[in-house]
Amino acid sequence: MANRYWVGGTATWNGTAGSKWASTSNGTPGQNAPTTSDTVFFDFNSGQYTVTIGTGAVCSTLTMTGFPGTLAFGSNSISAAGTGTVYLGATTFDVTGTPLINLTNSSSTGRTINAGATTEANSISFNISAGSGTTTITASTSVKNLTFSGTYTGAHANSAYTIYGNLTFKSGMTITAGVGTRTFAATSGTQQITSATLNLDFPITFSGTATYQLQDNISIGTATSRTITLTSGTLDLNTKTMTLFGTFVSSNTNTRAITSSGTISITRAGTATYWDMGTLTGFTKSGNPTVKFLSSVAGNSVTVLHGTVAGGSEANAMSFVFGGAGTYIFANTNWIFDLSSIGSSYLISGSPISYNVYGALGGAYNFFGAITFKSTSATTRDITFSGYSPYTITFDGVGGSWRLMNYLNFNSVVLTNGSFSTNGSNMDCNFFDFTNSNTKTLTINSQITVGGNGYFRGSSTNTTFNLSGSEIYFNSDAVVQIFNVPNATFPLVTTADIADLIIGQASGTSQTITTLQSNNPKIVAIYPNSTLNITNLNLASGTTLKSVESGTQGTISKPSGTVLVSGLTIQDSNATGGATWLAPTSNGNADFGNNTGWIFGAYSANNSNFLAFF
Repeated sequence: MANRYWVGGTATWNGTAGSKWASTSNGTPGQNAPTTSDTVFFDFNSGQYTVTIGTGAVCSTLTMTGFPGTLAFGSNSISAAGTGTVYLGATTFDVTGTPLINLTNSSSTGRTINAGATTEANSISFNISAGSGTTTITASTSVKNLTFSGTYTGAHANSAYTIYGNLTFKSGMTITAGVGTRTFAATSGTQQITSATLNLDFPITFSGTATYQLQDNISIGTATSRTITLTSGTLDLNTKTMTLFGTFVSSNTNTRAITSSGTISITRAGTATYWDMGTLTGFTKSGNPTVKFLSSVAGNSVTVLHGTVAGGSEANAMSFVFGGAGTYIFANTNWIFDLSSIGSSYLISGSPISYNVYGALGGAYNFFGAITFKSTSATTRDITFSGYSPYTITFDGVGGSWRLMNYLNFNSVVLTNGSFSTNGSNMDCNFFDFTNSNTKTLTINSQITVGGNGYFRGSSTNTTFNLSGSEIYFNSDAVVQIFNVPNATFPLVTTADIADLIIGQASGTSQTITTLQSNNPKIVAIYPNSTLNITNLNLASGTTLKSVESGTQGTISKPSGTVLVSGLTIQDSNATGGATWLAPTSNGNADFGNNTGWIFGAYSANNSNFLAFF
């Protein structure tokens, strides 16, 4: 075993035409080229020359201290067969070609690579192809590609270093867990990450402007929380799954992206922020990457921040899936593509919050917060919901389209833009509103139940209605409920329980209901200057039909035929339109005054004649 020093001049590492090797620094040249047993040094006395790495360049260890020249690798490599610190680098020299050092020792003794904090252009790749000892990359150093291959079965020690190329592990080796962050920092091209099904139990930061591409399914962390930070560049999931025990962070304004239709699956113990992307300025996504949250402990709170501070848009909304045992909290406001849950998981917050969903909603349970569906795509988004929310669901995407896939129960439903269909599914709400004049389509082919002091109201201006098979069902023991949809024809409106039903509005409207019926005695009141057009009037005995304002008539109209009612109290009502309006007192009807068009006289069922007494 001998020392070999490069002592000056431009030549080939193992060239025979005038050796540049000496046994001491600045010594006399002429020594044989290094063998696998020799320790090789390049230092200041080696001079500012170019050393070409030819075929068969070998050494035991390689130390670069103060060398001002260049190692020209071309397509060749150096093999280091020793142990201990097999490579000690520096920042004083340059490299060209595709720099590669192979570590070939097959013993169980450990090896250390101390590459120095080099630039990307001067970083060197290392391939550990044999041995069972621990391989350590000295903290705060930089490497190009780091590859474990061949027959290597040792451990990769934990430390923090920078990678400008690929990171490739192999089956049969181990990875030591720790807090040392691996930073991927390439500025161009694609950095590939291969885990070989090993757990990468350390933090990872992506900070360059390259693409970081998964080559297989990757697991990061087991019991101690690890953090993945996307500072800049593109994380390409490549249809793979990244399973993280910890937190994903990317809240900045740098240019960065997540691409492909893979999955980031995050789980951990304890109450924490699992997804921290409050600022989305500079962030984009392509494909349909999915983020899955699986809290491992019941009662823990999972906070999700996505566009809560700045930069949220349809283009950078992500698909989120919730499951496991935890409680999920959205901060105000999140920008989401698809939102769904697994099993019996639920979403909840202790205070009113709001989030924007650009895709579908699937299987969610117990929302406490306002959801705005904002898709601008004509592709229909499906809404599958279980549970109840005391807040508001709004459909507000110009050109968007949504349909229910099962029963829906929300406090308020608002259609602002786009197309909404109940799709044969019943829904409960306290308030249903589409009063704006935006272009929209409302399809109801099921029952909408309105509860509380609720209302069903909207505008027919720029609204296309598909109402075949619909029923608006008012059901509450509150004080009053309201139906007000001018100039649209609703097949069936039912009022149940004991709350008053008010029809129309103070400024006057034309309301058209094919069949208006009540299941219980109550008050049905029509606004003055508003007209209720009906075909069938089936009000329960004991119901009061009146005007909203005492002393001023409300109008009820039918173009032809006969209307016969029983058990009604009628007051301030103008019955008109060409039909005959029969309210015989013998049928239990009562005339409470200021009525026009109603016939309260005796009625004979045999000859259908009335005897009017005036």
